[in-house]
Amino acid sequence: INAEFFFFFFSVFFPAMKFGHRLLSEINHAWGMSAYISYIQLKHLIKRITKARAELVPPQEPALVEEYFTFLEKEIEKASVFLKERVSELRKHPGYHAIDETALVTLYCETKALEHYRVLNSMSIFNLNKKIQKQSKDWPATIERSTHITEQAKQNILYTTELSDSLDSLVETYAQRFSTYSTDEARNLLEKIWKKDQRALPRVSSLQDSVFFRKSPLTQENKYRLRVITGTSNQLLAQEVCEVLHIDLEDATVGTFANGEINIKLHNNVRGDDVFIVHTTIGTKEHPQDVNKACMELLLLIHTLRLSSAKRITAVVPYMAYSRQDRKTEARVPISASAFAQMLLVMGVDRVMTVDLHCGQIQGFFGNTPVDNLYSSKEFVKYCKDTIQDMSNVCIVSPDAGGVERARLLADELQVHNVVTILKRRVAANQVDSMQIVGEVKGYVCIIIDDMIDTAGTLVKAANLLEEHGCVSVIACAAHGILTAPALERINNCNALTKVLVTDSVPQSDHLAGCHKLHVLTIAPLLAEAILRIHQESSLSELFKHSR
Repeated sequence: INAEFFFFFFSVFFPAMKFGHRLLSEINHAWGMSAYISYIQLKHLIKRITKARAELVPPQEPALVEEYFTFLEKEIEKASVFLKERVSELRKHPGYHAIDETALVTLYCETKALEHYRVLNSMSIFNLNKKIQKQSKDWPATIERSTHITEQAKQNILYTTELSDSLDSLVETYAQRFSTYSTDEARNLLEKIWKKDQRALPRVSSLQDSVFFRKSPLTQENKYRLRVITGTSNQLLAQEVCEVLHIDLEDATVGTFANGEINIKLHNNVRGDDVFIVHTTIGTKEHPQDVNKACMELLLLIHTLRLSSAKRITAVVPYMAYSRQDRKTEARVPISASAFAQMLLVMGVDRVMTVDLHCGQIQGFFGNTPVDNLYSSKEFVKYCKDTIQDMSNVCIVSPDAGGVERARLLADELQVHNVVTILKRRVAANQVDSMQIVGEVKGYVCIIIDDMIDTAGTLVKAANLLEEHGCVSVIACAAHGILTAPALERINNCNALTKVLVTDSVPQSDHLAGCHKLHVLTIAPLLAEAILRIHQESSLSELFKHSR
């Protein structure tokens, strides 16, 4: 036995054993020690072989190598016996006859253990021993051992296939039995299951279709998978949406080349899938101009998915860039909102979802492509009801004439009768010349509602004007907290403003550190429910039955 044999052992076997030890510690609760090869013992034998070689004791090397292969054969045989027993036990699983509270937990653990087993205990041994045969042509005994282990590994693969078929059959049986349950019965059962063991959540979510979206004249079942992907602009929101949906965020590389060009690569197959791109088009605190980079990322993500044969591509854009430039206000200026919409359409987007568009008519720029304009008002309503005791002393304020409808909807939700409008005259973008109040605010708690806060110039002037007219306090609500400098400084220095409520449609972690008045409400549940309803071809109007 020469040095090449040991080089191969340490370059190939050793990394696999290290991974095996970590794997065993992760899923020991599911199958226990009897399912897995003892990588710790194998690693110990490798160390003994290394020590014998270092101490120049050649007679011990062949004996230790023989001991290694003998132990490995016994471990594979032990795993084979275990797999055969699992196949037999699973076919007698109570889930084939009735659904109990632990059934989905067991099913999930079995599936997870099987996935990891296929990765390591069968395929790895099979592939590694094929390489040993190529590298050790001069050692007949080693080749014979490797061939025998390879045959055992092949048999284990057959057992895992049988186990996988049994698990698939069990999943199908669960789905059929859930279809016979009433919605309330199924919902109660699922709640018991996921409260009992959080490991069942992935399996519970896979059966929610048959519980919450049953076939009816208004709903229709589809067969393609739900996928969520994101760029770099608001990864935290995308991750939170996936957590609500109980799915994993798709693995993708979204970066830049050395010259600044955007580099995108999807790591999983999305052919025939229903893909949602959760991506807000906003810059960063350090680089506000990155709004254009965010827009380009969105366009290239759509293009990449179209080339990858995704079944349907929905752009979930919580904050849509250029939405304020929705018309020509003077000669020789672009309608940027229309231009951006046309770019999305050319890339091949099938549907667009956004939150609190600056102007509802922007939906017309997308032609025949559906646009879902969600409203974040419910999040503000819940917060206000929890924090304000007396709603009779509240008035809703629109900071401009264009936001009156938004203010009226919030007033209806809060059952507030007083709605006030502030008329303003702009001399330039982000510069207000004069403001005047239409309505009575003296003695009221004023809630200013707007779609976005950019430099906060208008907001601060409005709050000071309301204070001058005798209001008790001012709370500001805006779906999109862009908060471009010097917005935070202005808000902190404005004594009239007590709270500023925004959503996480735009990343707010940096803003929170610089403003104690800022409160962030999440729209992840809203987006997740809308995504799930679209995927199931169900109605979205239920989300806004109190807002319209």
